Amino acid sequence: LVNNQFNVKQKTDIEDALNGRLFLQTILEFRTKNSELSFITEDEKEEIPSYYAMNLRIDEYDKLDQFFSKNNCENKVAFAQLYVEKMKQGEFKVPQWIEEIKRFFG
Repeated sequence: LVNNQFNVKQKTDIEDALNGRLFLQTILEFRTKNSELSFITEDEKEEIPSYYAMNLRIDEYDKLDQFFSKNNCENKVAFAQLYVEKMKQGEFKVPQWIEEIKRFFG
């Protein structure tokens, strides 16, 4: 969405709404091979939406966005696959919005 009066662009990425604790565990696996993610710390995160759990500065959020956009979004796809794999293996709280979608299509 674009607000022409203030020239502000607002966007939402699905990554912002994932389980914060699982998001961290997943992104840490990419940090070792991607120096641009060196700002990601290993501090435990809550199981709240990842946007809030990660609590990134604007420049860090931009770096994360660039990481996900790299190579025609290959990193985004690889992250999503690993996130789902980890979700199946561990005991993580499934975000409410996902449960609602499952109920709707279930």
